[in-house]
Amino acid sequence: MKKSLKIFKVSVFLLGSFLCFQSSFSEPATVNALIERSAEFDGKKVSLTGEVIGDCLKSSDGMWINLLSGADAIGVFVKSKDKAILDKVKNFGSYKTKGDILEVEGTFYRYSPSHANLALYAETIKLVSSGYVLKEYISPIKIRLIIIFFIIYLTLYLIYLIKVKYNKNQEK
Repeated sequence: MKKSLKIFKVSVFLLGSFLCFQSSFSEPATVNALIERSAEFDGKKVSLTGEVIGDCLKSSDGMWINLLSGADAIGVFVKSKDKAILDKVKNFGSYKTKGDILEVEGTFYRYSPSHANLALYAETIKLVSSGYVLKEYISPIKIRLIIIFFIIYLTLYLIYLIKVKYNKNQEK
């Protein structure tokens, strides 16, 4: 009887520890879910993975980065004391660059008390993968069309010059 009571106590302790440990993790989310269900996520810790886009904007109390996840982006605020976290970020997404992929854990605010906007306040940032420079590809058809239009342009310009010179000769 005492042995089964001991096993029961240990199992209850382990189950309780597991539930407490699990609730301390942030809930994985998408930017779209955060926007659509902002009231539900307000003030909660969330985890968000996405591409860093745009530029890092510095303010008096920290820095802002934009995180693109799917078709939507969200502003992520990093406090000044945690700016070393952003030293890992080397590539910010643009038309010419694929940005670094980050996993950000922090507190989501529907209406940030200090910045008056929808934001994610970063507590931890992990670099998932590095970005890279995108290679620009021009299709061979476009190159041929450019050459053809250039030849047409030169032909029309030469015809114009000849016509102008011919008209000057006739006026004399």
